[in-house]
Amino acid sequence: MNLSRYAAVGLLFLAALVLLGVVTMKVTSVEDLLGRNTYFREIEFPGSLADRPGERGKGGVGGLRRGDPVRVSGVQVGRVEEVRLRPIELEAAAARRRFLVRVRVQLRSDLRLCEGYSIRITDQSLLGSKQIEIDPGAGPETRDVPLRGALLPSALESLGEIVDRNADHVHQIIQNVTEISAAVRRGDGTIGRLLMEPALHDKVVAAVDRAENILKAVEEGPGLVSTLLFDRELRADLQVVAQSAREVAEELARGRGTLGRLLKEEGPYNDLRLAMADTREIVARIKSGQGPLGTLVFDDLLARNLRDFGGALVDRETPLGKLVHDRDLAQRLDTLIAQAGEVVAHVRNGRGTLGRLLMDDALVRGLEGAVSALTGTINEAREAAPVNAFLQTLFIWW
Repeated sequence: MNLSRYAAVGLLFLAALVLLGVVTMKVTSVEDLLGRNTYFREIEFPGSLADRPGERGKGGVGGLRRGDPVRVSGVQVGRVEEVRLRPIELEAAAARRRFLVRVRVQLRSDLRLCEGYSIRITDQSLLGSKQIEIDPGAGPETRDVPLRGALLPSALESLGEIVDRNADHVHQIIQNVTEISAAVRRGDGTIGRLLMEPALHDKVVAAVDRAENILKAVEEGPGLVSTLLFDRELRADLQVVAQSAREVAEELARGRGTLGRLLKEEGPYNDLRLAMADTREIVARIKSGQGPLGTLVFDDLLARNLRDFGGALVDRETPLGKLVHDRDLAQRLDTLIAQAGEVVAHVRNGRGTLGRLLMDDALVRGLEGAVSALTGTINEAREAAPVNAFLQTLFIWW
């Protein structure tokens, strides 16, 4: 029993070792473990940028360690094998020297770089671990050229530098935040009152509750807002209306139609201006009481007469009122008008004396002849009147 338990523990420990080995091989690769198909290159990093005034970054390697990854265009191709510091004598007499940091990297394939390449030490994450980032560049390939790189400041270091350069502004911001916090605690301003006054807080909560109820009513109710938001057919109709309005606007912009010509062409616009000027002149004449319409609008006597006439029409006791409101009189007038119509019809048809007199051509010619004969008789009587008078006088004298 004890032997089986020990065997189980041993098997579990062995499985853990195998798993650890698999993870190690996955992370490091078999070639790295066996040392085959690997290439080694050295990269120089300045210990200080004092001798590189135009170089972007900072001196040193920023804590780069053995095992940190090497990436080309974001793809890991190897790891850091060794990091060492080397002093270089510049002028022995002046005791001047500078330091270089040489980093030996292990690569899975030979590293071929072109003109314009860049090698930078950057952060893997905000936790501070480093990596070497290589941009292979573009153009002719560089051979037998020492590889040089630089350390880029981390995000926290860049932030610290920004804070150092703007220390006064940061101090002012902190002071403003402190003053705002104190004002909020005192209950000053809208936010302060909202946080410190329970009554205002309760009002805001009640307003939020009402807004939620309104939104719920909009979602559930059949109102106009709900219809506009949720009725697909109405939205489609509105889209059609909007499209039509857009087309009308385009037609107007092109100067088509009456309104488009009015907006784009000077002729219709000038005509409209003249018409408006004439309208203003007519309105001015009406206001001054000129013309029939001006008299009708502004003549008090005519207005009183019209009012009296309207009152007479409304009053049933006046003749005009009786003419308008008396049904018996209206029926009599209808009968009279009908009879007059019949008389006119008879006259047109040549019936009766008046009809024959107006419509019978023979009778008219006969009347014309009789009138002519009567006229001749009268004229002859007028001519014979002196002779008759002389004979009568002679007969009496005799």
